[in-house]
Amino acid sequence: MSRNQPRFRSDIFLQGFAVGKAIGLAIDGPLPDPAFFARETNWTWFLLAPLSSAAANDAITSQALRTLYGDHRILTR
Repeated sequence: MSRNQPRFRSDIFLQGFAVGKAIGLAIDGPLPDPAFFARETNWTWFLLAPLSSAAANDAITSQALRTLYGDHRILTR
């Protein structure tokens, strides 16, 4: 099971604690495929956290960012 495809829906799990409040996601590794947000639909927001090493930052390419932010399911403001 990959990091981007957990065994359970973490958005539903966290909603049990949030009790009607918005839940967010900090991404500190490889960017998820936009389909992740099609499966886990209860996230209100996400942010890309800076990584601690240059090698890890190199894994986040401009093409990956364009794919994520260009998906029709992702709203940007």
